[in-house]
Amino acid sequence: MELDADSEPLAELAGLLSRLNGFYLGNAGVQIFRAGDPGVGPELQTWNAAHTWKHTYHGLADNLFCFGQDLFGVQFAIEDRRRVVAFDPETAHRDPLGDTLHDWAA
Repeated sequence: MELDADSEPLAELAGLLSRLNGFYLGNAGVQIFRAGDPGVGPELQTWNAAHTWKHTYHGLADNLFCFGQDLFGVQFAIEDRRRVVAFDPETAHRDPLGDTLHDWAA
């Protein structure tokens, strides 16, 4: 899977996944998805396809590239290729977390 190197958070994600392709953090409280095979958890391209789950939100999950989730299913996503947000699956509310993956992880 090709991630756009012109977008800072996507370039950071590509670099991260090139070193560790799909993994868990914090005693499995956070899961980062994999790009292609092999790896742990859902595959990024499939997970982000409109027909997988996003269509059930009737546009509220559009323009999100989800790269991970917490144990409650809150999606961590890159919104509009420029910032990292948390997407609440129960309310569809988006919380900005920063402009980079470093901001998100802090």
